[in-house]
Amino acid sequence: MAYAARMLCSITISSCVFSALGQNPDSKRIDHWYFGYGAGLDFSSGTAVADTNGAMHVWKGNTTMSDKEGNLLFYSDGRHVWNAQHDSMPNGDIWGIPPGVFPTDCAISIPKPGDDNIYYIFTSDGTKMSQQNGLQYHIVDMSLQGGLGDVVQKNIPLHSPVTEQLCAVRHGNNCDYWLITHEKHTANYLAFHISGLGVDPIPVVSTNGVSNLPWAQNSAEYTGAIILKAATQGDKLASITNRRWQNTGLSDQVQLSSFDTQTGSVSNSFIIELDSTFSGSCFSPNGQIFYVEHGSYTVELDQFDVSQFDSVAVNNSRFNLRTSSVRTFATDLACANDGKIYGTQPWGYVLNIDSIPVINQPDVWGTGCMIEEWAVGLNGRFSQFAIPETVFDFSAPSAPDHCWAEIAMLPDLAELRLCVDGDLLFLDLGGGRIYETLQASIVDACGRRFCSERIIPTATTRTSFSITGLSPGLYLLRLSGASGYHTSRSFVKPQ
Repeated sequence: MAYAARMLCSITISSCVFSALGQNPDSKRIDHWYFGYGAGLDFSSGTAVADTNGAMHVWKGNTTMSDKEGNLLFYSDGRHVWNAQHDSMPNGDIWGIPPGVFPTDCAISIPKPGDDNIYYIFTSDGTKMSQQNGLQYHIVDMSLQGGLGDVVQKNIPLHSPVTEQLCAVRHGNNCDYWLITHEKHTANYLAFHISGLGVDPIPVVSTNGVSNLPWAQNSAEYTGAIILKAATQGDKLASITNRRWQNTGLSDQVQLSSFDTQTGSVSNSFIIELDSTFSGSCFSPNGQIFYVEHGSYTVELDQFDVSQFDSVAVNNSRFNLRTSSVRTFATDLACANDGKIYGTQPWGYVLNIDSIPVINQPDVWGTGCMIEEWAVGLNGRFSQFAIPETVFDFSAPSAPDHCWAEIAMLPDLAELRLCVDGDLLFLDLGGGRIYETLQASIVDACGRRFCSERIIPTATTRTSFSITGLSPGLYLLRLSGASGYHTSRSFVKPQ
């Protein structure tokens, strides 16, 4: 039975409206970052300001989530969850990452579409051969504990074995999300669809990744695939494969790929030819430039032009920004909502320098991008290896055109009821509060219209639509009148 059909009984019909969005409505979800040894940054003023309130001390992966107004909700290292008061959240000992395991992309948080209270934390312990948990998710309900949140479910298994790679982008319908990872010891990318129906446990599988076979089946400690980055537009992926640590004799690789945000498929993959051992990597906010640092004894920070997305053009575009035989520029890079790229720098702990690097104009090609070492102070705290993982689209410079599943309760809605029976959708207006002719239409999650009919309401209006031609899935029925009345209801056509 299809996932949509399995979830049909648990759907709560909710009122929806179309909304034309201008400035990115999710940009303030990344107003707060907590990472490293008690380090933090607050972007709520429009400028990065050190925040030393964080309770987390973590070497590598972590995640931070704020609401749409920029209010801090929670943060996690994949083992524990802390609330906005920096206290342990009830049931917050999730232990998605076991002791002694230090994945790079170990935790990422994603809002549930259409529900401002529910958030998912995904974790992966994919760095070890003896994987204990695999890919799991945990559910946070922010309506509990007086708005401070509670972990209501944890350690829900999703897939195993997987690498430590985790990244998330917005679905092509501009409402849902894709969680993307890589299956362990295969060439398979896995993309899990996250919608208002929940987390679909059946992933979209793409078979064109780099196969990360262990060099010694019983002793290999590392998976190879360690970092997965996406462009803020969600259309490009960068996979870092570190095979040097496995003593395979093979070089490390960066694989660039196209990602289809409508279907969840990965394609058009090719390799960037670089030296071994990778540090920070990131796409520019406009998605046209890819930054990557690499090298063992001589470390280089390079730009690649990815506006023409093919192997020859990208590899020929390489521009060196920095070469050093002393230390890296950044072990991780990420876009913030101020249009800059920030990095983490574990050398700061060694050198007792409490600051991190920044790329001030990352959409600019060449040295005009203005890289700065030790540019942003952390007020006595140290960053370590990784910046918080989040949905890459939250730092996108422009917003989606529409989001049909954005929830808004309207006070004058009719007593509208929907019922699906086979290939018929029954509509019951009820209540008799609407007396003008209505235009009814059915659209899918991408805004494509499938049918349109006129309805003349009465106190007992009941009509039906044929949905024979619709594929199983989530749809929206829209009603509108000449007076400006409008309302919408979601429904699911089962398998």
